[in-house]
Amino acid sequence: MISLIVPYFLTFLGLMVDSAHDFPAFAVVFTVAGVLWTAGRGLAKESGGKVIALTVALHGVIWLLFKFKPEMLGAAIGIVIGLAFAVPVALIGWSVIIRPLFFGGSSASAFRGGAEDSASQGRGTLPNIIYDDGNNRWQLRRRNGDGSAVYYSDDGREVLIHLNYVSGTTANTGEGTFHWY
Repeated sequence: MISLIVPYFLTFLGLMVDSAHDFPAFAVVFTVAGVLWTAGRGLAKESGGKVIALTVALHGVIWLLFKFKPEMLGAAIGIVIGLAFAVPVALIGWSVIIRPLFFGGSSASAFRGGAEDSASQGRGTLPNIIYDDGNNRWQLRRRNGDGSAVYYSDDGREVLIHLNYVSGTTANTGEGTFHWY
């Protein structure tokens, strides 16, 4: 029972030291000691992660109850409103600017109509084995995030095939024409 009460007493002691002596360093030291004690007790008793998180969060709740100021509520509202605008802007920036620029995708592919989508699904994935003009076998080395694929031949040559090179079961590249069945 003492191991359950003492950590929260340390948090209260930290609040009292902070209020009475205006010395926030001791307040932080006492509170950190209480949080570590609570986390250690939860780990020693093999409590679940949710239980440990809740018991540790209770220290924060105690601080908020005794140190609450109206400015904190205003700051919280400001953070929520800021996130409501920042998250959509970040998602649009990621999908339109960063992803195509650094990871090779096209932002236009995300805005295609249904007819183009159904046409591209037929050529959406390249096979594991393809053949060149001389019916030499080329094997898949890796698939890229934009749908393109790298193949290698038995004699060590490599070719990169983009989906826009594909027409039906053939692909016309600078390295020649490839086909599959």
